[in-house]
Amino acid sequence: MAKDNLPGSILIIDDDSTVGQAIAGPLANYEVQVENAQDLDTAIYQFNNGDFDAVFVELDFAPLHGLALIQKLRKNKDINKRSTPFIIMSGKTRPKSDDNLIKELLDIEVIIKPFTLVQILPYLSRSMAARQEALKVEGIRAQAFEALEANDLDKAIAEANKAKSLNEARGNIILFELYDEAKEYKKGLDAANEALKKSSLVNYTSWKGHFLCKLNEHKAAAAPLEEAYESSPHHIKRLENMVETYLKLDEPEKAYMKMIELIEICPESESMKFDLMAKLQDSDNLELARKLCKATTKPMDVIRYYNNLGVQFSKEGKHNDAIEAYRRALTFIPKFKENYRIHYNIALALTKSKTRSAYQEAAISLTECIKLKPDFTKAKNTLESINKALNKKKAS
Repeated sequence: MAKDNLPGSILIIDDDSTVGQAIAGPLANYEVQVENAQDLDTAIYQFNNGDFDAVFVELDFAPLHGLALIQKLRKNKDINKRSTPFIIMSGKTRPKSDDNLIKELLDIEVIIKPFTLVQILPYLSRSMAARQEALKVEGIRAQAFEALEANDLDKAIAEANKAKSLNEARGNIILFELYDEAKEYKKGLDAANEALKKSSLVNYTSWKGHFLCKLNEHKAAAAPLEEAYESSPHHIKRLENMVETYLKLDEPEKAYMKMIELIEICPESESMKFDLMAKLQDSDNLELARKLCKATTKPMDVIRYYNNLGVQFSKEGKHNDAIEAYRRALTFIPKFKENYRIHYNIALALTKSKTRSAYQEAAISLTECIKLKPDFTKAKNTLESINKALNKKKAS
């Protein structure tokens, strides 16, 4: 048990291990255990599997910016994890947009590096008080969503209003989340507008844009989303809304720029990157999809991603989905020498339907495969087998 109302354990997320090491010894005298995470995978693993009363995050953590990492960690469904206080570690100067996002994300403190034991102790003490309040709010949030799952939206809203009495901003966000989950977007918009009458918090403006986006009022959604973006650009959900809005407004170049920003602040999210490319392709912006692919992804990574996705679909018996996945790769990198792998896998997936037309398509894919890799014996043998099958079907 830690002394003087201090946390029992804290996590330091910083690629500089000396930060945590410098305070671990002194804090041990206060019975505070310090764990260090120097890379993204370790940080996520330790947060999800450990039991920490507070988490310190380096603002300029790489490869994921500290504030982007906090947004992701807060998605954890466990009440204790969601209630974890975060303290950003920063230099004396930082962009105003970071300060604005810290304010928007709510309940995040900032400590200036380098710091001493004397300087960190008040933060640790305050984090315990913050955790207790957050636990109460998150407990109410859990009850609200239980009511929603039972199709009792009125009870869920009543719970959200209880949370507002503890923390008005947090309570309003719970209310918005409930309306969003229930697909009651008009009610959510009304709630956001009502909140904006009392406070100009960027959170509320962003949620207004979100609900307008969900209501397909994309022209109206653009203004609040852009207003909130100007304050703090690196809000992940808002950027996703802006991508959707700009695509619906037929402003693909603007959508492309927001996609680039999303990929820059979420470099670890490979599936998101390929989903964004697909959004451009599906909205008839193939050249921009290829441009995004070229700007963010190595050709071999495209092959690997869609090969793995296609193989997974094939194992599940979803052969048409597998073929679509393989063809995405050919669409995004049409002139890559390693595409023979994709052509071969398309052929294998096509043969699963055992129809003449599918065999004919498979033969075409194998021919393309062999053009790219003439010494691919397995492809030659498969093509020979398919041609024999086609000739038998023709003869019969």
